[in-house]
Amino acid sequence: MRLPKPLLSQDLLTIDLGPDGSVIPPIDRSHLTSAFEDVVLVPLASWFFLLFLLPLLAFTIRRARQRSTFNVKEHRKRLLRLHDYPKLFFAVAVIAMACLEIARLAKLGYGIGLLPFTPLCVALAIIVNVCRHRTVVRGKALFLVVTLYFVILLAFQSVKLNTQMRLEKAYPRKGGPYPASDQVIDLATLVGCLGVLIALTFLDLVLG
Repeated sequence: MRLPKPLLSQDLLTIDLGPDGSVIPPIDRSHLTSAFEDVVLVPLASWFFLLFLLPLLAFTIRRARQRSTFNVKEHRKRLLRLHDYPKLFFAVAVIAMACLEIARLAKLGYGIGLLPFTPLCVALAIIVNVCRHRTVVRGKALFLVVTLYFVILLAFQSVKLNTQMRLEKAYPRKGGPYPASDQVIDLATLVGCLGVLIALTFLDLVLG
């Protein structure tokens, strides 16, 4: 009977352990991480959004306040329109799912990278989108920046969802504070809500 090869010191250094203490198969190591999505890809959409939005918003507000036609009463006349409420609902859903994922990852002891930027920027984006009919922030440029942000965020979150689905197959994290299947469901829900939000945003353009 052939005895198994003993583990050498260099073998011990290359062993990866899951959060429950089990050994991750070496063949799967190159695929068992979503660090790139959490630290670079998903936050990148928010960074570009802020890079373009803040200067444009400052310029738009400054130009609007310099106009002699600025009317404070007209500006405060209508805060929300009827079709703004569905957008707010799905935007809150996106924010809630993003915060839920962050909280459960933190509870699991995993790093959250720069993920908190996503709910903050989604909140800022929906506020700008809802208020774009107000005198101060009126203009299609702001609408285009917000819509482009939603589209890019949807694409990056879809990439992350695909990565997480592959992770679940390679290393099915079961039990514990945050099972891998739950994270896939959370991400899928976030992506679905974001898709509906984009559709409602384009509908807003049609309705004017």
